[in-house]
Amino acid sequence: MQGTSEDDLLAWATDAGVFEHEFATGLTRFGHRCQSHLGLEPDQPPGPESLRARLHSDDGLVQCVDFYFRPAPATESTLEHRIVSADGSVRWVQARARTEFAPDEARRPVRLRGVIRDVTDRRSAEES
Repeated sequence: MQGTSEDDLLAWATDAGVFEHEFATGLTRFGHRCQSHLGLEPDQPPGPESLRARLHSDDGLVQCVDFYFRPAPATESTLEHRIVSADGSVRWVQARARTEFAPDEARRPVRLRGVIRDVTDRRSAEES
């Protein structure tokens, strides 16, 4: 497929959003599906403050924000949490992230890359 990256194709096929955070520069990129799943407007800059405004207060705000912007203690991690949309509706999302390290002996974290999916239907079925 011309003009479509592998990440775009995977996001479309799985309805997952992709995100990436560079530790050295502090640059964060959330794909459009990621923005949508997190309840953020398309033109809203992805950052800790914009995300914090959408997190459900019962889900550990610091833990949730850190998941997207700090190196994971393990190479890979998963987190499920709730998002409160602008209209007040609550959705569940599942985020999976992988910390990438520099190929040096210090294993410096270089970037965090991950995907996020809306799992509201699954969580609702489990709670029924």
